[in-house]
Amino acid sequence: MTLDLLHLPATNTPVFNLITDVRTNILLLADSARGDNTLLIDEINNLQTQTELKLTQIQNGCYTFENEVTQLRQENINLRDINRNQQELTNELGTLNETLKEQIDGLSEKNETMQTELDEKTRLYRQAQDRLDECRDECYQIRESLKVVLGIANTKSRLIDYQLYSRV
Repeated sequence: MTLDLLHLPATNTPVFNLITDVRTNILLLADSARGDNTLLIDEINNLQTQTELKLTQIQNGCYTFENEVTQLRQENINLRDINRNQQELTNELGTLNETLKEQIDGLSEKNETMQTELDEKTRLYRQAQDRLDECRDECYQIRESLKVVLGIANTKSRLIDYQLYSRV
């Protein structure tokens, strides 16, 4: 709803003062126009009553308008507060998003570092496992060689024992 106030004269005088002044002027006019003519007096009284009724209606309309303007001003203040709060929340959200991004970047870097360390440790573990397998193979071969050597040594020992006992 848009109010068209272009038809009203520009004035710095409050509307209620203007209404009071008009009311006073009508009373003066009516008092000066009354004479001895009863019909004229009744017409003037009727006109005065009708004019005062219209002025009261205008005054009531002004009160209503003033209340609506006050309400609109308060709504405007509330909207400005809401906009300010929304801007503050938007700024805070931006700050939180930036903080989260920094934390995510930090965690990503840590994850990357840990993954690199894990890859290196996995590589070292595989090397150690390969070396362990080589050592087991080598140990097995040495054990088998020892069995053969010990078997030969046992056989020679028996042979020597046999030869010694057979001479006796």
